[in-house]
Amino acid sequence: MEKLNIHVVTRISDLINGYLFNHLSDAEVDELQVWIDASVDNRQIFESIVNESALSYGGQVYASANTVSSLTDAKKKLGFTANTQERKRSVKLWMSVKVAAAIIIILGFGIYFYVSSPYFGDHLANNIATGKNIATLTLANGKTITLSDAKTGVIINASKLTYNDGTVIKTEDVNNQNPQTESDEQIIKTPVGGTYQIVLSDGTKVWLNAASSLKFTSSFHGLVTRKVELLGGEAYFEVSKDKAHPFVVHNQGQEVEVLGTHFNINNYSNDGTLRTTLIEGSVKIKNIASEKTALLKPGQQSEVKGIAIQLTNVDTEPVVAWKNGDFNFKDESIKEVMNKLALWYNIEVVYEGPVSTERFNGKISRAKNIAEVLRMLEGTKSIKFKVEGRRVTVIQ
Repeated sequence: MEKLNIHVVTRISDLINGYLFNHLSDAEVDELQVWIDASVDNRQIFESIVNESALSYGGQVYASANTVSSLTDAKKKLGFTANTQERKRSVKLWMSVKVAAAIIIILGFGIYFYVSSPYFGDHLANNIATGKNIATLTLANGKTITLSDAKTGVIINASKLTYNDGTVIKTEDVNNQNPQTESDEQIIKTPVGGTYQIVLSDGTKVWLNAASSLKFTSSFHGLVTRKVELLGGEAYFEVSKDKAHPFVVHNQGQEVEVLGTHFNINNYSNDGTLRTTLIEGSVKIKNIASEKTALLKPGQQSEVKGIAIQLTNVDTEPVVAWKNGDFNFKDESIKEVMNKLALWYNIEVVYEGPVSTERFNGKISRAKNIAEVLRMLEGTKSIKFKVEGRRVTVIQ
């Protein structure tokens, strides 16, 4: 049976020790919180370790009528509430260096024994790397450029291409050209497990999620309408304002027309549903099949399917969480959750037994390893996972 690396054990020990003495930074608090929330078992072992009565062994506890203990402060900072009733009187813990060292040793051995047990879930030990900045840019002449994964975005200009840190993309195909026309179309594409940002020639910013592609012209010079096409996937737009030149996003089945606004388009649905969510400003949605139109207000989402357009009020934060580097699951089925994970971690998802009917809520960084996300989901006790290579089996 494979055990967790001792360095992981040491790290958890250090975090809990820092928690006990209220020495954690905000980032370390978040790191510890992720581990606590990963499973009910983690929370239980954490609770047993930080129990004040256990910690008082080998040290002295002095009552202080008007002083809140550092331990209680740390618990409030973490938002941790023990199952046992908190003591009503405030205390201040005074521990010698020897006691602190003893705690670290006890935590190290205790946690290592715990995570090495068959109940920790070593079936998740096969770590799968997170997605990253990956994209290709296909020029009008058909040449494809692989964009740097060390950069986060590319800036489009009629005369040259640069990354968003100012670095010039050196290629004879895009330097020293004349202003281009509508026929000079380019395509930026992200694979499964990739994301990238593009700044169009008018200053409009577009974020592409995994497995997405956008067609655009290298210059809007001389064009009445600034038109782009989302060929598939998901994109977030921050459109540069220009009242004289409307900005139009074309999808298969709909057109979105704006002057200047922030919105998200999701074209992942297998059933042909296009979802457009407005963050600020206003947009006009047109169903191409039926010619029906609708105006979206901030906080509204449109669904275009067939000949219909349906508007609903939504919480926009979970919709655009991907753009901010997070997963934010809100009342989602396990299939909806796993579809997002599959796109970002480039995994194959299969289901064993009946599919769980649980609804899932939670937020976690997309920079986290997939094992951490799966442990968080397993903490609900409604599902388990088995990881074999890049295949993740969901077990009821």
